[in-house]
Amino acid sequence: MAYPLHIKAIFAEESDSEIIFAFNGVITQDLIVSLGETIRCELSLYTNCKLVNRVFAVFIEIAQNVMHYSDEKFYFDDKSYGKGQLILMKNPMGYEIVASNRVTSSQKKFLSERSHLVNNLNCEELKDLYIKTRRQKEIDSAKGAGLGFIDIARKSGLPLEVEFEDLNDFYYIYRLKAMVNGT
Repeated sequence: MAYPLHIKAIFAEESDSEIIFAFNGVITQDLIVSLGETIRCELSLYTNCKLVNRVFAVFIEIAQNVMHYSDEKFYFDDKSYGKGQLILMKNPMGYEIVASNRVTSSQKKFLSERSHLVNNLNCEELKDLYIKTRRQKEIDSAKGAGLGFIDIARKSGLPLEVEFEDLNDFYYIYRLKAMVNGT
């Protein structure tokens, strides 16, 4: 799978972001745990604990979204895992967590609607939506009905950037960027 052009630009020399790590491949729960601990250790060397926890929480949610919802699935031990890219960067404003993976047209519709919704809510409204969504008894076919997406928006504190690149009539490359302010 080709990277979206925006992902390639991240690696360009003119970027003011420092890449902490980049991963491309199958995302398993063991990998998420390992990368999460690496993030905690690395960032705790030069970042306050509260910010480390926010970056960690956003990273975990984003990585789990790739694992669960990427349309490119791989199966190990009767479990399915998604394939995608994860990038963590530091820039003068804070930390950026970027994920990219393939989605279907129906996933694109859901992600577009959900990103539009969460980006148009303030902190209190996001909290209310999170609680309301969590209390729902019947959850749509999507795991968590977008709860992780709401949590990413809440913990990052800034609008999420969502982009899609057409592959064909059925598949898209989905790119999510969450910025965690360094203050």
